[in-house]
Amino acid sequence: MLSFNAIALLYLLGQVDLGIALAMQGRLDEAYGAGIVALDSPRQADSLRSRMDTLDRLLTARYPDATETREFHERYLVAVNSAA
Repeated sequence: MLSFNAIALLYLLGQVDLGIALAMQGRLDEAYGAGIVALDSPRQADSLRSRMDTLDRLLTARYPDATETREFHERYLVAVNSAA
């Protein structure tokens, strides 16, 4: 049986994966929203940060001038630096 923490991490990984898929479909607002769910969580892990890095790079590449991209990137950097 999975622990609550494991289930929570799987949920967050799913949110980031959803954000990646949505960004690839051109649905920036929804991609941002899905990614923020993971960024705002106090539960962090290397696997989650790795996926958030993928989403951050994708948003930066596809939507470099979007407000959502800048906000996600800034919040992502804060999350990564606070984990270090």
